[in-house]
Amino acid sequence: MVKVVDSKEYINEEKRTVVTILFDEMNNRFEGKAVCSVDDDFDIDFGKRLSYLRAKRIMLRAYNKENIRYYEGQKESWKQFCERAEKEISKYENALDKINNTIDDMLTD
Repeated sequence: MVKVVDSKEYINEEKRTVVTILFDEMNNRFEGKAVCSVDDDFDIDFGKRLSYLRAKRIMLRAYNKENIRYYEGQKESWKQFCERAEKEISKYENALDKINNTIDDMLTD
């Protein structure tokens, strides 16, 4: 799993927002934002946690989507490989059956 290697937080008390930007091992950037409602008390710690989790969720969704796409492609390739292997195995089994039958015929005559 890809790891977060750096993060930056930006707090704007006037706009009652906290933005967290996460950077992963490949220096990809993921941004999460928390905006406090005017009806609520602005809690910076809560906003930091929420914006971090939102950024992390975006990151995980992106990599999950990429892994699913990769898996589906590999699954199709694997399916084709298995079909070719089954045909090849069938050829060997048929050849072995013919040889075994020939040997049995030779020994029973």
